[in-house]
Amino acid sequence: MRGSVIVQPVRSVSEHRFSPLPGARAWLFLLAALLASLLIGAPSASATVVAPESPVAADGASKRAPAISGDLAVWADDRGLGGGDIYIRDLSPGGGETQVTNDLATQANPSISGSFVVWQDNSSGNWDIYGLDLSTLSSGGQPFEIAAGAGDQRNPDISGDFVVWEDDSGGDWDVRGRTLPSGVVSDIATGAGDQRSPAVSGERVVWQQISSAGEADIIFKDLFSGAQKQLNTSGGWRQAPDISGDTVVWRDERTAGDLDIYAYDLAGGGERRLTEGAGDQWAPEVSGRVVVWADDRGVGSTDIYGEDISNGDEFAVSTASGPQDDPAVDGDRVVWTSQRDGVDLGVYDIYGTTLDLAPAPPSGLKAVGSAGGVNLSWDVSPEVDLAGYNVYRSGSPDGTYTKLNANLLSAPSYMDSDAPKGTRSYYRFTAVDSAGGESGAGRADAVAPKPTEITLSSSVSTLTYNGGTTNLSGKLASGTDALAGRTVVLEMRPEDATSWSPVPNGRVTTGVDGSFSLTGVRVDKSTDYRALFVSEEDELQSSTSSQMHVNVNMIISVSTSAKYVKVKKFVTIYGMVLPAHTGNVQLIIKHNGAVVSRKFTLLNSSRFSTRYRPLAPGIYYVTALFGSQPNQGVTNTARFVVKR
Repeated sequence: MRGSVIVQPVRSVSEHRFSPLPGARAWLFLLAALLASLLIGAPSASATVVAPESPVAADGASKRAPAISGDLAVWADDRGLGGGDIYIRDLSPGGGETQVTNDLATQANPSISGSFVVWQDNSSGNWDIYGLDLSTLSSGGQPFEIAAGAGDQRNPDISGDFVVWEDDSGGDWDVRGRTLPSGVVSDIATGAGDQRSPAVSGERVVWQQISSAGEADIIFKDLFSGAQKQLNTSGGWRQAPDISGDTVVWRDERTAGDLDIYAYDLAGGGERRLTEGAGDQWAPEVSGRVVVWADDRGVGSTDIYGEDISNGDEFAVSTASGPQDDPAVDGDRVVWTSQRDGVDLGVYDIYGTTLDLAPAPPSGLKAVGSAGGVNLSWDVSPEVDLAGYNVYRSGSPDGTYTKLNANLLSAPSYMDSDAPKGTRSYYRFTAVDSAGGESGAGRADAVAPKPTEITLSSSVSTLTYNGGTTNLSGKLASGTDALAGRTVVLEMRPEDATSWSPVPNGRVTTGVDGSFSLTGVRVDKSTDYRALFVSEEDELQSSTSSQMHVNVNMIISVSTSAKYVKVKKFVTIYGMVLPAHTGNVQLIIKHNGAVVSRKFTLLNSSRFSTRYRPLAPGIYYVTALFGSQPNQGVTNTARFVVKR
């Protein structure tokens, strides 16, 4: 059995909680209190707030190669009798330390994901890969062999239950993988040259491809589809790749004498240089939005720096005295090795901290121009410590942006009523957390359209009963600016119609002065006209003219079937309307000067007819209106006499 496990639980804990070694309990009680400070931080100049750092493991023996997953930090530790053992610490409040291996062999380069921890082991005289399922500890679980045999198997990395490593059993270095606990070993990258330093995230693997020409590239492979490609865009030497989701990072030496960190966005963003300042940067690690690395930009020291790649915010993780190196990150936690000046020179301890990242940029951005300005909206931020939002405006995509809100916005919307009319405005939306961290910017743009005015007039206002033609004309402008070359639509609504319809040939184009006209418009009956400008440009509002009425005088003739009628005998009242109409005619019957009846009768082919039964003798007069409209034109009056 290689790497026996020491586990001494003394209280009821979950599978992922470990008890400390008995001899270290008092010291670890103090350490647990220090670790609690990982949860406390104060605002800094960066959008990312870094809590005060605290020791994770510091006991006089050197520690190397820390890794982290959730609450669990793992590392290789020289405190034992062998050349190095694997230790784990639970970073949650009250969590303890567990020694995973304890023998004379050397265990190194651990990696952890969820309940699985893996490492390399030289018990057999060469390097092999071993692992442990932490969820089996309570039932006596022990390390198990993952990859062994001829040559060396080294530098494991794990994501979920899938582990990858570099393997030289075939004579050169290849990348292989295996699903835990019982999957078979599979080839991921083989062939000419060396494939080294693999990293895995889900079903995605990256590695360093070394060519015979002395160059090294970063290669990506999707294990699901089999697609593979080179990520770097230039020659030179690069190494130490890492991957998380769509983001790949690596150390790059394309600039002679200068080590930098590069990143590649697999979702389509391409390659980007993250570090461009003084000094060298190396040992990059990525988790979600956060990239961390070792950095010697300081004078006489090596520090740990990071960047929130969602907004480009760079921040210092640790600038303590002495060298800091080999960082690891998962979510909001960072751990690294640290050698503090004056204390255990040459010995590296493990330190850690937590990050309070700025919120993610707002999503679901919308900008809609209207007569009142630009209406802005976005999705509610899921950040638990959200304080509010900011909105910025510029006149160009890459221009200077001015904040529009005096105070943080609590709702995910803003009406920019002061947006310049007729020109495109560009907006940036950010979220701000309670620590003052501001997100990167979501972007949108829109135009608050300029108002337009359209007029319409007719060359005639009244025509005789048989109708005629008119000329319609008008002008389209925006303020003092004439709008030339725009389309105007003329519509009409005859007096017996309930809706608007196009005027024949009524689609006209404005001239250089914004004017338009349509001549020879036939008018058969009284009609309302209007002009519409329907803008197809974001910069201009649509508009409609005031209604203009052209009246066609009617002739309504009224007659009776008899001039003399006896009381209570029917008389027929009939007539017609010119020009031809549909609808109702209102007959007004008066007796001795007083209205005794109002009868509505339906037109049929522009004619009407109805019967009336007078109840008293005397002289009766009948007039007609079209519907209930007075002053509609010429009409006559019919007269009949009623006798006993």
